[in-house]
Amino acid sequence: MTFNAKVYHSDADTMVVASGGVLNIESGGQFQIGGVDMAAAVAALPPATNYAVGVAASYKVARGVHQQVAATDTIVTGLTTVVAVVVSAIQAPTAKQAFVAGTIGNQTGAPAAGSIYTKTFKDTYAAADDFTDNLSYAWIAIGT
Repeated sequence: MTFNAKVYHSDADTMVVASGGVLNIESGGQFQIGGVDMAAAVAALPPATNYAVGVAASYKVARGVHQQVAATDTIVTGLTTVVAVVVSAIQAPTAKQAFVAGTIGNQTGAPAAGSIYTKTFKDTYAAADDFTDNLSYAWIAIGT
């Protein structure tokens, strides 16, 4: 006998939802992870057209990797205006460039709209002044 269900148990421990199948949790049902009902959290997620949770529908997310060339670098994000930025080192920091930070500036000229500033600091918290280690860092910007 052949049975082509799209939702099935492949063995006693695994349930499969194949392409075109649907797992529908009815009212009062629970979707649990580690014994905690996640149905309300999943239901509260934004519509599928808003891919970044917590980002308003009109906003976009830009990201990239930059290799430091000065104590303060300007990065053009490709966005029209930036409202938030996060910067993180992607390699082991050194004493010369121990920390990295990002700022959106005023977006009306310093830096130009759609750009961000990134700044590196020595392990003494002073601005970095030796860039021979070529610190690379990732950045994520949110804006319009």
